[in-house]
Amino acid sequence: MNVCSYGYVLSALMVGVYLKTYIMKNNIFKKLIEEIDEFNNHEFRLLKEKVEQRIYSKRVSYILETPLSELNCPFCTHSNFIKWGKRSDLQRYKCKNCRKTFNSLTKTPLSRLRRKGHWLDYSNCLKQGYTVRRAAAECGINKNTSFRWRHRFLTNSKFIKAEKLGGIVEKTHLKLKESFKGSRDKILLNKKRKNVFILYAVDRNHNLFDITNKGFSFSVVKRAFRNVINKDSLVLSEKNQQFIKFAKQFNYRHTYLSSDSRKLTYSTYSEKYKNLFLEWVNNRFRGVATKYLENYVAWYRARNEFKSGIKAITILYRAKSIEKYRHQPLKMTRFI
Repeated sequence: MNVCSYGYVLSALMVGVYLKTYIMKNNIFKKLIEEIDEFNNHEFRLLKEKVEQRIYSKRVSYILETPLSELNCPFCTHSNFIKWGKRSDLQRYKCKNCRKTFNSLTKTPLSRLRRKGHWLDYSNCLKQGYTVRRAAAECGINKNTSFRWRHRFLTNSKFIKAEKLGGIVEKTHLKLKESFKGSRDKILLNKKRKNVFILYAVDRNHNLFDITNKGFSFSVVKRAFRNVINKDSLVLSEKNQQFIKFAKQFNYRHTYLSSDSRKLTYSTYSEKYKNLFLEWVNNRFRGVATKYLENYVAWYRARNEFKSGIKAITILYRAKSIEKYRHQPLKMTRFI
């Protein structure tokens, strides 16, 4: 048998397999339609839930699919690729340059996460500020999955903060003790706890910039705020040597924050903000581990970013990508 004959045989086999699969699917669908009237309430509810999950999964996949015009190989950044089938409702591609396969979520925080049908619901749980267990109960997932999703969804939020502050700018800091919550390492639990600092700067338009750091020195303050606060701003700060030195070195107009409203006409928004954050962390979550603290700071910042509250769909968009060159771009680049 020559090469052409082999080609014809292979083509015939492929057509046969496709037809057989199509007929089987068609028969199963017809059988399901015929028997659906025989389902009891419990069976019908389970079927309804399964169908809704598939609809949500396809919707999420469509939302997170990156347009071809904006798609590059996440491994070598080349745009020379071809379609390579579908998996989990997402189009896969194969790069002609590095020969690797990828999809729109490759090398993003959402990569390899399953059960897309629950992602929008989970985003809504983050919007509401639910605990791990409550979010798990709301979405019908395991608490360990809920915890993993929380920090995958919040990974990119750490980078979303004000780029510039102007006018009247308040600066303050929050000092916390190092926490090893959730750790089973006895060496860590018996370790002396160091201080962890969150530095805040906020203007009168509620634009907020913060940084989480294990040290609080002039170099940290300088690195954090030098390129963020406009030169013509009036800086209000605590009576702290690091903040005072920063204002003097860079010639900012400067005065002090005061907890006594009779002594100062400026409201201390930054003080209220950090106190509310501390109350939120301690009362709702009973403290958080230091290694996840930056995620919680970003989470609280995102929840207070919009006057009407952040939307669940926005949380999902941000979970996929915010940085054009580090992650695949969004299908809808404008957050809603």
